[in-house]
Amino acid sequence: MIKLNCKIISLILLSIAFSGLCSTLSDDSAFLPSEQASPSDPSEPTFTLTIPLANYHNQEYSGELLIGSDGKAFKLNFDTGFPWIWVSPDDANISNTDSKPTLHCNFSSSCHLLAGPEAMIKEEVMYFPSSETIKGYLATDNVAFHKASSKVNQTLLLSKSTDSIQSEHYDGVCGLSVKNDKGQPSLLDTLHSAQLIKQKVFGLYLSDNPEAYGEKSSEITFGGINPNYDKVDFVDVKVIPDAMYWQVSLDGIYLGTSNSFSAVTVQATTAIVASGISNIQMMSEDLTAFKNVLQTSYNIACKYNEKKDVVCPCPNGDIHRYPNITFKLDSKMLSIPPSLYLEVDENYCVLLLEGSLENSNTYFRQPPTGADSAVEGGNANQRGGLEKGTFLVLGGVFLRNYYTLFDAEEKKMSFTPAIRPPKSMITTLEVIYMIFGAFILVMFVVFVGCFVQICLTKKNPTMEKNGLDKTLMERKTTLSQFVQGLDSN
Repeated sequence: MIKLNCKIISLILLSIAFSGLCSTLSDDSAFLPSEQASPSDPSEPTFTLTIPLANYHNQEYSGELLIGSDGKAFKLNFDTGFPWIWVSPDDANISNTDSKPTLHCNFSSSCHLLAGPEAMIKEEVMYFPSSETIKGYLATDNVAFHKASSKVNQTLLLSKSTDSIQSEHYDGVCGLSVKNDKGQPSLLDTLHSAQLIKQKVFGLYLSDNPEAYGEKSSEITFGGINPNYDKVDFVDVKVIPDAMYWQVSLDGIYLGTSNSFSAVTVQATTAIVASGISNIQMMSEDLTAFKNVLQTSYNIACKYNEKKDVVCPCPNGDIHRYPNITFKLDSKMLSIPPSLYLEVDENYCVLLLEGSLENSNTYFRQPPTGADSAVEGGNANQRGGLEKGTFLVLGGVFLRNYYTLFDAEEKKMSFTPAIRPPKSMITTLEVIYMIFGAFILVMFVVFVGCFVQICLTKKNPTMEKNGLDKTLMERKTTLSQFVQGLDSN
């Protein structure tokens, strides 16, 4: 019985250990490129601040900042293509019908309007499928990364109540563009001035998991990079001087590999890296040129569906015929594989490239005029030629292939291949562990049954004594019969 109990205890411990191992392997956060899955302590000597980002089907990523005197938590889309921290609305009388947290300057003792309640600002939002204009007030208020971190006073854009955040997964936007032409400090500037970070840089990792919903497997690190990338080589790309965005020169787009490139003739001459959008946006003419090269060089005919998506054939989800896309940015070649720019849907694939920059004039800041004197302006150098429509926007489809360092001091971006979990290996292990787990469960049930039967069944001493007497009597009778048999012989 002791041996049996030891086996049962060992089996239970083995099951517990196995369950822990399976949960670790199935949790994407175990494969975070960072050693931490929560905001870092700003008192640490590394002087970095890390925020985990939740992934929603590769379409949106959000992380938390605490804003206002009461430290209200806002889920924000960290967008490198937008200059302000934008939350909504700044109207104490508005009823919040969508249950999003709101920041009311009247109710936050640390909130102060910069130019009075009547002065408004207009801002173009790049990450929406079509250009949207928001209106609001510039103000300053306290911002913190988590409850244990120091608060900093940061410029915010508090939108009017008529403007709403077009997502159920975040409550606002944390803009991280290079600068704004209002002369207000960026979040990097503020953190650096407060000596919470030593360098005006941030590293960004966006996980690649279309099935994810709220998994905090991505991250943004202010003041440095993830320590796992300390000893890897980066490709540096210079940002266009005086540009407001993370905007770089685009020297060409190619399909294929270095041994067999097919050039795509596009009008775009610059590219903006914007983490707030999910796909790659370009002018419709440039998207048509891309489709033509796919057909002529790879015999892949794509077309528009009723939703205006570009769909391409891929029977049984087979995408091996599709080439890599290579963007030549500031003379550096940076590629993405077809698994990133294609969304497989049964026997066809959706191309995650959009010809949505039909009127690209709406994507840059117009000069201030008349009553809208607070409208976001800027000179031609800051616009970087955006008014001519000669640009494209590289969103999450591009960024998911890299760990990216945004350096506001050196005015450059640096790219290195992202560290990812081996998906095929994980899938195989999950199948093996499911079979092994089922076997352990069956054995566990069998041993528990034995334990109940042997250890928990009450025995009757009288019955045991009667059984023993009966056995002795039978043996005695058998012996007597044997002796009688010998005598008769």
